Amino acid sequence: MASGTDRGNRTYLSVWIPSAAAGGTAFFLGAVLLFKVLFRFGPRASEIKIHDVILVFLIGAVLFLALLWRIRFASDHVVLYSCTFLFPRRIDFGDVAGMTFLPRDAKHPGSPVSAVFVLSSGKPVYWPLGMFSIRTSERIREELESRIEISESKCRPPDFRACADRILKPGRWDRIVFIIIAALPFFAGVSCIWKNLAWDHRVRTWDKVEGIVLKNGLRQVKNGRNVRQVADVEFEYTRGGRRYVGSRIVYDSDVFPPLKVGSRRQVIVNPADPKDAAIMFRYRGYRGLLFRWSGCVLCFFLTGILLLIGRFVCRSREITVPGNFEAYLAAVPPREFYAALAMERLFPVAPPPCRRMGKAPEHQGERYTVIRDRVFALPLLTVFDFEERKICLCHRFPPETPGAWIIDAAEIRHIRCFFSPFSRAVHVYAVRHDGTPFPLFQVSFKELELLFALLPDAAEKLGRLPIVYC
Repeated sequence: MASGTDRGNRTYLSVWIPSAAAGGTAFFLGAVLLFKVLFRFGPRASEIKIHDVILVFLIGAVLFLALLWRIRFASDHVVLYSCTFLFPRRIDFGDVAGMTFLPRDAKHPGSPVSAVFVLSSGKPVYWPLGMFSIRTSERIREELESRIEISESKCRPPDFRACADRILKPGRWDRIVFIIIAALPFFAGVSCIWKNLAWDHRVRTWDKVEGIVLKNGLRQVKNGRNVRQVADVEFEYTRGGRRYVGSRIVYDSDVFPPLKVGSRRQVIVNPADPKDAAIMFRYRGYRGLLFRWSGCVLCFFLTGILLLIGRFVCRSREITVPGNFEAYLAAVPPREFYAALAMERLFPVAPPPCRRMGKAPEHQGERYTVIRDRVFALPLLTVFDFEERKICLCHRFPPETPGAWIIDAAEIRHIRCFFSPFSRAVHVYAVRHDGTPFPLFQVSFKELELLFALLPDAAEKLGRLPIVYC
């Protein structure tokens, strides 16, 4: 939906099902709890506190705002906010040298799932629009097309290296996920240290009295479906002329200390609360902390391993684009480049399986170039026939007619390279004149050199087909 009366300022808000569901669920739970508190409905209504109800409402509001996306148009720029008002991404209209949209699906070609801006530096900027409704994304596209004017001298295609950065360089969220995963054992280790130091402080500062062991047995504790046994100890001690009974053990509450019934042991007592006490068992001071910190050391070691794995996975990689490849790409005029992107429909209902090029293609004389892949025991081949000027997806070589997908070079308008950050690969399509794609193969970011070696030569031999990318 949009707000704002003048054309200079306009705001569009996302209507995304997950944000509405998460926020609505939290608000519903808050309403139910509020009803129980106000009308004392239910057996445990008295146990519900008003601050718990407020907390649920706040969680619902935070979830809704965090998952709500917003686009704000100004007179000379537009800003996309990922979380209502956080993570702004600004585009100045005067800095845009090219713009295209990726359609949502075949039924809604005018509703984009993402917008791609090419800045004057050649860097592409991708804006996801899939969280907006169909009608809202159409209005956003109309606003962008009416506000951004690109002159003929200013228009330029995106830089190929900058497009490849989507798969060569890890995204911000990849790093955040690894940091969060590594932080879990780190905070577990810090919690373990804090617990041990807190007990050590109590041992050194609390009062010491003598206690008598009354019981030393085992009891079962349920944790979901799991049942574990812990020590069940009771002891008696005297403090200020009064007798008390305690059940806590210093440091080792989950082990079974050899405490004989009737034996005397030292008990530490909280000076502020005589009922808060623990019986002494195997205390060695700071030297004993080294033995009790084994779990902490394990947590920190696991944190280091996860950080090393994250650094290896999220490392950046530079590529060198050959001169002949850049020259072939530069031969496509910018207007024709964007016109080719605008007519594409990259969402077929049932595309043929896409081959993965993991090794150099085979050249069968001057006529054939074969890309081989294998899924389980089934061979998958992409065969370029330069004599008959056609491309065949089949299972055998020479390509057989039954069960093969064949496209003639006369049906192909251009070759499309689609950079996928999710699979970290380049998907190559042959796009027909009606905009529908014909999947050829895909190359992972580790084998981009194979793409540089194959694509210009194949496109040239098939009739100098244009190569576009985004």
